[in-house]
Amino acid sequence: MTSLPPAHPASGQPPAAPGATSTRRPPPEECPVLQGASQASALSSDLLRALRKIRRDLKQCPNCPVYEECATLKDLQGRMNNVILEVLEEWNLLPVEQSPLSGARPPRPLQGG
Repeated sequence: MTSLPPAHPASGQPPAAPGATSTRRPPPEECPVLQGASQASALSSDLLRALRKIRRDLKQCPNCPVYEECATLKDLQGRMNNVILEVLEEWNLLPVEQSPLSGARPPRPLQGG
């Protein structure tokens, strides 16, 4: 686990990232970015827990009698792929020309693993 750098003695703020031009920050109660990040962090813990449970549950799917034609599984696979790709594209983590949403390649099936 990586530890955070020590706070600057005068301001109490951590040092600026390399290449940053300013170490000034708004008070947390006035910063919508910090408020939103804090909320997202809290929600992500619950989401991660729920997604891990779904992944465990998916391991049971091959034993299901309707596994090959399961509409629920196919719908979940498509929705998960689209949500992940949407986030990757919005945050510029995936070039648009490589995105299945742009039609360049089809989404891969979701694997329970």
